[in-house]
Amino acid sequence: IIGVILSPMLSAVVGTTAFMLGGLVAPNNYVLNLFTWWVGDAVGVLVVAPVIIIWAQQPFRKPKRRKLVESVILVGVLLTVAWLIFGQGFGARSFYPLAYLIFPFLIWGALRFDQRMVATLTLVVSLVAVIQTSRSFGTFSHQMVWTSVLFLWAYMATMTVTAMLLAATLAENRRNERNARVQEKRFSSAFHSAPVAFWLA
Repeated sequence: IIGVILSPMLSAVVGTTAFMLGGLVAPNNYVLNLFTWWVGDAVGVLVVAPVIIIWAQQPFRKPKRRKLVESVILVGVLLTVAWLIFGQGFGARSFYPLAYLIFPFLIWGALRFDQRMVATLTLVVSLVAVIQTSRSFGTFSHQMVWTSVLFLWAYMATMTVTAMLLAATLAENRRNERNARVQEKRFSSAFHSAPVAFWLA
């Protein structure tokens, strides 16, 4: 609530008001510019903040060679697909919903890796989408700049929230499974090393 709603709203109010007082924003466009500024900052927080927080809190461990190779393949394939989808691969302005072809690769990252990988992948895809849309390529490239920006932000927010929720759910399941195995091992050790006989009914 604070990071995505209140903080961007404060910066949007201050920035848009300063622009209006400076004559850069017309008073009748104040609300539209305020909303645009707020949504842009909020999506920026959604996309960038998880990467910073997760990489700062979770210690990095060098993965096994097999995992490392798989991660390199995933990032390479995702970059290629994203560059084609948001670039000129399907035409300068493709109105087909090709942007959602990214989701299987994010699901792959969530199933096989951790939240760090998913957060990094969403950031990479968002950067490619922003760069290519600013060059008037891809699904979100339209004649009206505001429409392009709005749909692009909605896509980035949907992609990030969906991928991060999936990654968090899977991480919690893995943690619960590890805890269950530890408890089972402790019970088994206590059962088999007890100095008295047990009878289970």
